[in-house]
Amino acid sequence: MKVTILDIFNENSGSVCYLSKSTLEEYITSLPEGYNQYDVQREIVGHIYLDNLVYSLLEGKHIPPIVLIDENGSSSYVGNERILVDFKILDGLQRTYRLKYLYETIQFFLQKDLVTDFQGKNRLQLSKQFKAELFKINSNVNILAKLIEYANKHKNYKEYFETLFQRNQWFEIWQNLTPQDEVNKMLILNAGHKAVSSKHQIELLFSYALPTLKKLAGNGNLSIIREKEMNSMRFSKERQESQFHLSHMITGLLSYYEGKILTSNTQLIQNQQNETDYAQEEVFLNSELLKLFLDTLIKLDKNLTKNFPKQGVKWLGREISLVGMFGALGRFRITKELSHEKAFEEFSTLIVGNAYILNIDDFEIQRNSQELSKINIGIVNKKAVFNATLDILINSSSNNIDWKKYFKGGQYDN
Repeated sequence: MKVTILDIFNENSGSVCYLSKSTLEEYITSLPEGYNQYDVQREIVGHIYLDNLVYSLLEGKHIPPIVLIDENGSSSYVGNERILVDFKILDGLQRTYRLKYLYETIQFFLQKDLVTDFQGKNRLQLSKQFKAELFKINSNVNILAKLIEYANKHKNYKEYFETLFQRNQWFEIWQNLTPQDEVNKMLILNAGHKAVSSKHQIELLFSYALPTLKKLAGNGNLSIIREKEMNSMRFSKERQESQFHLSHMITGLLSYYEGKILTSNTQLIQNQQNETDYAQEEVFLNSELLKLFLDTLIKLDKNLTKNFPKQGVKWLGREISLVGMFGALGRFRITKELSHEKAFEEFSTLIVGNAYILNIDDFEIQRNSQELSKINIGIVNKKAVFNATLDILINSSSNNIDWKKYFKGGQYDN
């Protein structure tokens, strides 16, 4: 992709940003294969204003700068001209996705005859005739209809359509960003856009740990599901044995480290972005701890499914379960001044090996009997799980949990 450098900004960290310009056509035709697969980015989402980007093009309106990462410093220079060989999209994926199918729809349109192929046909007829071709380029009959409408009103539409993507577009091109810098900048850039869910943001902040987690998970023993693949609400309903939601695993581990209940919200995200608040390396770069955690999840999952065929698989599909149990285990470890190995050994002996004492069927009865209008059910659930788990660990109890006791309020201040 050929760009012209307009200005340069150097950060104290060593990162460099090049304000640049290029044509939309140069950008679209230079997109790398799999341009929309960058892990930091979320999936393509519906958005009424973005979906109407065709009007911005047709009416000659400004499109905000697109932010790119120069992958591995792959660019070459000739004066203030630059050839970007390999790049990723840090901000602007949603616009890029739509610009690409608009570009390809216009190329498709220009290959047809306005009168013969389009005029006199309603949207249903257009859909029947061109649906398959439009589907191949991720377009639809609504976009086609807007182009036809414009062409019917403007005799010089061909010349205009041919120059639409010759317009200049601004780009910010970054070099020398660390993976964590990329995540932080992406979150800042998206702050005023359609919200990225808190669970997705949490996943992004700890994305550096994902390769280690996957490696330790083994071959088929444990499957990690990300928010962009299946949101947590849907996951809680459709979870299969051995599947775990990444955001739940992260908040569970953080709750263990802190020894208290944590929730995936803005406050947690802000705390995590402040490196002085959490010793992240003690958790997410500690392969021994991660292996203890994953092995425990696998064994607990199997035992829960065996003891509670209907409800067992749902138990570990909820954030409340992982946060409550592992937050309590963390509190137990801190209180008793135990090593990670000893804490997980106690947890395995008292709970994992005796999963029946979790009495999940009764848990479902008690949680469903709460007056939702008077409580925050998520917090109440987490506290109940936390307090019940901590009681078992402290008292070495082997009795089935009486969930009614814990839904009335536990003894521990979390």
